[in-house]
Amino acid sequence: MSDYKCKKDLNLEVDSGDLMLKFARHCWPIRMNMAPRGKYTWGEVFYNAHGISLDHFKTLMEEDS
Repeated sequence: MSDYKCKKDLNLEVDSGDLMLKFARHCWPIRMNMAPRGKYTWGEVFYNAHGISLDHFKTLMEEDS
């Protein structure tokens, strides 16, 4: 389970949060495709990099805050 409970926890104002958002936007449309090395899907790559699934990230981003 991730440490992200709400949109505020993502801390999108900080550079690392901004990079997470940009990477999520890149990964979302191709989340079920295999990444170049062929070991993980792009969704798994995002989870391994940030410790949060793309689905959970999307849910948090849809929150009003």
